[in-house]
Amino acid sequence: MQTQEWQTAVTELSQRMDKMNQQLAVLVQSQTYLSEMMAEMSPILKEVMSAGTTQLQELEDKGYFAFAREMTGVLDQIVTGFSPDDVQQLGQNVVGILNTVKGLTQPDMLNLINEATEPIHHPENVKPVGMYGMMKATRDDDVRRGFGVMVEVLRQVGRGVQGLRGGSSSTSLVAQKSNKRDAVRARLAPKRRMSQPVEAAPAPAAAPARPAPRQAAVPAAAPAMEGFSADGYLLNPETWNRDMGAQIAQSLGIELTEEHWKVVDFARSDYLEVGKSPNIRRITQGMDVKTKDIYALFPQAPGRTISKVAGIPKPGGCL
Repeated sequence: MQTQEWQTAVTELSQRMDKMNQQLAVLVQSQTYLSEMMAEMSPILKEVMSAGTTQLQELEDKGYFAFAREMTGVLDQIVTGFSPDDVQQLGQNVVGILNTVKGLTQPDMLNLINEATEPIHHPENVKPVGMYGMMKATRDDDVRRGFGVMVEVLRQVGRGVQGLRGGSSSTSLVAQKSNKRDAVRARLAPKRRMSQPVEAAPAPAAAPARPAPRQAAVPAAAPAMEGFSADGYLLNPETWNRDMGAQIAQSLGIELTEEHWKVVDFARSDYLEVGKSPNIRRITQGMDVKTKDIYALFPQAPGRTISKVAGIPKPGGCL
């Protein structure tokens, strides 16, 4: 019985040894294949490593790695200096930015910029030009066309600045102008009611019927009269009334209409508010009217004429 057990154990051990021999043979065969492959690939790997090392050295010599190191610092500044909202806005506007860059980098635009900057790069080729030379240069069609382009660019910049300050849409600009006109009318309305306590009829219609003694008090250009300066301005604006304004206008050859009174009332109201007489630019901006409309109402020296009729001092800058 014991002999039989020993034979069984020997048989199992022999089988296991056979399996191990087979596995060892497979392993040796695999190692042989690997050795042969390495022997065949070694020349190729050497060439690849040599070419790769040469390429990396060339990149290093050209500064690619130094550039990458610097870009890492730039990216760090961008990440720490901008919020995710900034990046989101950049992504939303990237198309517009690229279109702008595309427009600026077109060949014709680049040629124009190069030609325009040529005098800056070579100032020795530019002849000095005085005032007469500048006036003479305006006869050149190219110069005048350049002026036109500059004016249009400035106009667009002005519109853009106005849009940044008060809203970029045309609707907001119209609303601003409307609000401005309403504010002016609201500011002028009390003055009109206070200045018309005596007569309900329009001031221009009543002007011809005024008595002669008041007309004698109207200031002319010269000589100076009591209560007025030598050049015809009322010395004490608080003594002014609409009757006096109509008389002053009549002495200057102006028949006041409702449109005249709007300008006069605005000038006087603005003077009482800010303490100085408005010039033409301030009147046109405050009333949202054009300069030619003011000149149509007051053809001769409108700034001075309006101040005289409104009973306020001469505007600053008027001779």
